[in-house]
Amino acid sequence: MKKYPTIIALFFLGLITSASTVRASGVQFVFDTESGQTLPTGMLASLQAAGNIWSSYLTPSFSGETIHVLIDYTSMGGTATSAQLSSTGPTSFDANFDSGTSNSKYIANTYYPYALADHIAGTDSLTSQPTDQITMEINSDIGAASSGVLTGYSFYYGTNDQPGANTFNFEAIALHELMHGLGMVSYLQSNGSYNDSQSYPTVYDHYLYDKTANAMLMNETQTARAASEIDGAIYFDGPDTLKDYGAMAPIYAPATFALGSSLMHVDPSVTDLMNPTQNLASTNLTPSALDLGILSDIGWTVVVPEPMCLSLIGVVMLLGYRRRAM
Repeated sequence: MKKYPTIIALFFLGLITSASTVRASGVQFVFDTESGQTLPTGMLASLQAAGNIWSSYLTPSFSGETIHVLIDYTSMGGTATSAQLSSTGPTSFDANFDSGTSNSKYIANTYYPYALADHIAGTDSLTSQPTDQITMEINSDIGAASSGVLTGYSFYYGTNDQPGANTFNFEAIALHELMHGLGMVSYLQSNGSYNDSQSYPTVYDHYLYDKTANAMLMNETQTARAASEIDGAIYFDGPDTLKDYGAMAPIYAPATFALGSSLMHVDPSVTDLMNPTQNLASTNLTPSALDLGILSDIGWTVVVPEPMCLSLIGVVMLLGYRRRAM
């Protein structure tokens, strides 16, 4: 078990208390840092704001369900015009775990991210929390004057949805990255194989469908998958996505396979949080029906919170109607 500086632990205690005030029943997020690392001012608050948003959509399956995210603020390089901002994924996966068979979303011989495995099993005993379940690497070269990486650009850590010119909205980036950690991740490689000695797909892989071949990718031969995953006709075909989004979700499948990007984003033609080419200065901080459908299909208990403003809007409309009727 990693040990973290006391000051960080105390700071997070305050943030968690605040988050629980917003939604006590949501799955909680805790952000830890690699030992000895210091994060820029505002980054932790922006990360927690993103965690609070996801928490408002995810209902826990057991008391105190908490997702621990390890933040590694590290040099990832780049050039003056191009760089990777962040990279995130599950710390590890689990398959054929205890208690999984009691959940209707459970699929045998399938890999589940640690956090999702706990959720489906209804216990944190699978991963012995607070072991980190998601790892998020953040490029420390962004905004560093001496790095020469994306010269003139920086991260915006505010949580008021007002990023300025030449800034990347870090809260939107964190939301995007956390969805990968929650399970929007494929094990497929460029040769059509699954990245595992047992050739198990991830639960997300189970729902990838090739419209050209009219077949689920996991049911094709390895050779056929290698051709299908670059044909530009891949969709996420899950029942909850079909219900919530109203159609299969088009998935990013460029003609040249890009490991870590292909199949793990929605198609760039769709305006969405999980678009790989989204405007990173965007203030889009609301997961879509498409995003929530995918999370529900892979096993998360998803609810759509009712905006508090709806009741106020209803009152205003009613008052307006009564005044006109008088």
